[in-house]
Amino acid sequence: MEPPSQNSSRPSLRKSQTSLILLGALPILKSIGEERERAVEELSKLTRVFEDGMKKDFPGKFPFYHGKSLGLLDVVVGPNVCNYLALREVVGDVIHSKRNPDFCSWVDALKEHPLIKETVPPQHKMVQKLKEKIVLKPKDNHMNIL
Repeated sequence: MEPPSQNSSRPSLRKSQTSLILLGALPILKSIGEERERAVEELSKLTRVFEDGMKKDFPGKFPFYHGKSLGLLDVVVGPNVCNYLALREVVGDVIHSKRNPDFCSWVDALKEHPLIKETVPPQHKMVQKLKEKIVLKPKDNHMNIL
């Protein structure tokens, strides 16, 4: 995926960065050991780029926090990122509030909004779906994609 051109609008740029975050999760699912650790660090860096961009575009506030209306970015991106805890449950600490506090606060606030609650599958269902894609290797007890 190519980065957007410099003529892109800010929302389009943020959406593109969020797509990169989602794509950044794939290598985590497909790797083990040191390779997974590198993939987790890369995802954290992508998430920090997203956070920095959001702070620049929305000074003093992230797009949605408790009690406010959802914006376009929240509606488009929210359902895709709100199950980061399911990913954590399956493969370990991937996106953490200490490394990406604004992102995690934003996503946690989004998860509580009624519209997002209707859209996002329950965490236990996402965990089950992810586990169907990942199997434990019996010899070394590491996770690996089929």
